[in-house]
Amino acid sequence: LTALTRLRLDNNIMDGPIPTEFGRLSSQLQELNLHYNDLTGTVPTELGNLVNLRILEMQENRFSGPIPTEIGNMLSLEQFEIYHNGLTGTIPSEVGLMSALTTLDFATNQLTGSIPVLPSPLTTLNDCYLAETYEGVTEQNCFTDSLGNPNTDNAGSCVVVNNCV
Repeated sequence: LTALTRLRLDNNIMDGPIPTEFGRLSSQLQELNLHYNDLTGTVPTELGNLVNLRILEMQENRFSGPIPTEIGNMLSLEQFEIYHNGLTGTIPSEVGLMSALTTLDFATNQLTGSIPVLPSPLTTLNDCYLAETYEGVTEQNCFTDSLGNPNTDNAGSCVVVNNCV
């Protein structure tokens, strides 16, 4: 499997935790797709070893616990979707190190704390979804007002990041 570039295991009704061995998959791996399964447990810190990954889709599972800070090692990551799980804790500031990100979707989780101010390298970010992740934070009351202007009423818990909703 040393030449593996894509691993798509989506829509397979798989259950249980992600094996930590996934963090030792091919150094050439660019896409890991695990969405629409019944995977449980925490997101393994070992996934941070997949430094050439460009697409990581883990949405629509039953993951719990925090998003590991090691995710920030994936500097080539362009698309990170882990919405509709049971993730808790805060969004790690290391996400801001992923300067190639174009899509970030943490919507419909149970995250707490402030949304971190992401460092300026995230200039490529086109789509960012956090709706229904933080209690009381929605697209309308967090990031824009009814005219589409940045909403500063929630400055302690929200930050405008391009199209972050």
